[in-house]
Amino acid sequence: LAATNAQAAWDLTRGSSAVVVAVVDSGVRLDHEDLAPRLVAGYDFITDAFVSRRATDDRVPGAQDYGDWNPVAGECYSGSPITDSSWHGSNVSGTVAERTNNSTGMAGVAH
Repeated sequence: LAATNAQAAWDLTRGSSAVVVAVVDSGVRLDHEDLAPRLVAGYDFITDAFVSRRATDDRVPGAQDYGDWNPVAGECYSGSPITDSSWHGSNVSGTVAERTNNSTGMAGVAH
């Protein structure tokens, strides 16, 4: 059985604005309306511009996730398919701290 049992946990606490959580992942959509107001400055540690979709291979301030889609068949490896972006970092960050009870999106565990 794997679950957070968030509803029972919310009876005890719904998080605290005094707690800062770091998510080490692919970045986050900075325009995500339920996350943007809750973000602190991030950092991009990816040193491959092809992977990060940034203009540089350098490690730079900023945690913008530009997506991990594959727009061209065979671009990543022979036979690789065209795929949509997973927006994985935004998904994980949203699970942690997305705002809730606002009729938008989902609910973060520590909203």
